[in-house]
Amino acid sequence: MVKLNTVVIVIFMFIILIPDTILGQEYIKSNATAKIGFRTVHLISLKNIENDVEIATIADDFNKVVAELGYENISYNFWKETEGQEGQFKYIFESNWPDQETFDKVHEYKEFQLVWEKNYDKWKSLVKEDIYNRYTLLN
Repeated sequence: MVKLNTVVIVIFMFIILIPDTILGQEYIKSNATAKIGFRTVHLISLKNIENDVEIATIADDFNKVVAELGYENISYNFWKETEGQEGQFKYIFESNWPDQETFDKVHEYKEFQLVWEKNYDKWKSLVKEDIYNRYTLLN
């Protein structure tokens, strides 16, 4: 019984002292000081405004894979401009990343690549124009 208690205490201390390594969650929701290394943004013009629901579904497909990997603070979001704004790009498809390493891990993950392959032709059929940018936080 003493050995079992010792093992439980060691495991508990490991979880408390090194929370960022549990289940590969380098970017944990409860971490108030979690940093944003960069943001990726697709400025999008759709071929048909009714296609926005399908793009949102693609974002949800990516989010399922990211959640499967255990990243709670990384998600793909699809935004529509508020009415009356100027410019040809009425939508953005964006995500925040803590660092390049995490970005690469997610994008190299086999399930992520399968989701991209599944949705690539759909994306191309829905999107009229897409400009991809990365942004770094300055303040």
